[in-house]
Amino acid sequence: MRHRHVTFLLGAAVTLGLVATAALSLVYTPIDPLRMAPGERLQAPSASHPFGTDQYGRDLLSRVMTGARTSIAVGIIAVGIGAGLGVLLGLLSGWLGGWLDEIFMRLVDAVQGFPAILSALLFTAVFSPGIVVSMIAIGVAFVPAFARLTRGNGSGAAQLSHEQELGLAKDERLLAVFWLILNGWSFDEMVEAFMITRTELTVAFARLEKLRLIAWGPRERARLLVPRDFVWRAGGPAKKAYARRAMAEFLEARFDAPLELVRFECRELSAESAATLKRKLEQLVAEFNACAEADSALPATRRVPVALLAGCRPWEFSAVNALKRRKNS
Repeated sequence: MRHRHVTFLLGAAVTLGLVATAALSLVYTPIDPLRMAPGERLQAPSASHPFGTDQYGRDLLSRVMTGARTSIAVGIIAVGIGAGLGVLLGLLSGWLGGWLDEIFMRLVDAVQGFPAILSALLFTAVFSPGIVVSMIAIGVAFVPAFARLTRGNGSGAAQLSHEQELGLAKDERLLAVFWLILNGWSFDEMVEAFMITRTELTVAFARLEKLRLIAWGPRERARLLVPRDFVWRAGGPAKKAYARRAMAEFLEARFDAPLELVRFECRELSAESAATLKRKLEQLVAEFNACAEADSALPATRRVPVALLAGCRPWEFSAVNALKRRKNS
């Protein structure tokens, strides 16, 4: 998806320009940004004032250069507040577990469900307006994202909630749309490549946002609110609805195509070797997800859907068990 790279480059250019402007303002501004000149108020851009002047006759270019320092400071400190509180809350939630974990996560949901702009207005109304209050309000808005990310990583493989899985289990088309978003498909690519109208896809996006699986932004952009490598709940609604069907569809192939492979091996191992094998399979699954994450930036036409089935457990074929029973008798 080429637009992703264009957006990144534009964002990087704007950020570098802002940082360069802020750094330059430390040693140079065309005019003192605080100097007022009532006789030059509200002037249009000119050679002496490239950005014009404000209602007090102050040079806007100098004020923009000086304001860049404040903008960067607010961003860094606000994110620091959000990261500090969010990581701490996520770590405590994962470590304590139980009902405290549930309380912390519901608190995070409450904060996340409250619009950030209203939080800023509330802080401003309660406390005196100022940069410090703005930084705190913005930082609090970042807390839920950091808390959820830390909580998910701290508790091993992340899972969807029962309500999220239930919503996907009840509608397989909604599950399909979620799978496409999970793999980096954009709104327009889905409409172009699949038999779904813009109206149907809009409804699906709205439902996924209501389930807190995605954040739906401008220009139909969807941002995942759950880790890409989450695991389905054991015995949960999704596995009950789709596990047998998915397994049957996966194994019905002959596995003789160029990108296909299946091996079933059954041997006797020591407990230590079995534990080592399990760790290596977990590493393989992690590598699979890492490759998928890296390739999600490629155009959809350059990607193919691939399924990986990995598993091991103490097991013996029933024919062997039957032989043992006859031998013991």
